[in-house]
Amino acid sequence: MSAVAGRAPIHFGGLTDEELVRLARTGQEAAFDAIVHRYRSPLQAYCRRWLDAHRAEEVVQHTLMKAFICIRDDARPLTLRPWLYRVAHNAALNAVEKKGAEWEQLDENYDGVPQPPQVAEQRARFLRVVG
Repeated sequence: MSAVAGRAPIHFGGLTDEELVRLARTGQEAAFDAIVHRYRSPLQAYCRRWLDAHRAEEVVQHTLMKAFICIRDDARPLTLRPWLYRVAHNAALNAVEKKGAEWEQLDENYDGVPQPPQVAEQRARFLRVVG
C-alpha cells in the first residue's frame, strides 16, 4: 500500500511519529508511506503561504525526499513533525529567493523571431566590425 499511489496506509495510521520513524528505519516502506500520508497535505498548505501550488508541491517533494534519506541513513533521534516543517520552511524560503532567477517573464508580443530593426542593427554592427 502506498501513500504515493493515493491509498492510505491504514495499518500504520494509528502509530506515533516516533514509532513510524523507528519502523521506517528498519526498512518498512509502509511506515514511510504513512509519514507521507500524514504530512504531505499539511506541508503543502504550509508552503502555499509563500508559493504557488506547483512550487509548493516541489518543496514538499524535496522535503519528503530529505526525510526519506535522513530516516534511512541517520540513526540520531528525530522529532519528525518540527523537523519536517523546518526543512519545508527553509526550502520554501529558498524557492521564494530564487523566484525569477530561473526564468524571466516574456513580453506577450514576443514571437521568438528577430524583428527587422534588430536584424538591421546586428548586420550594421557586423559590417562595422568586419570593415
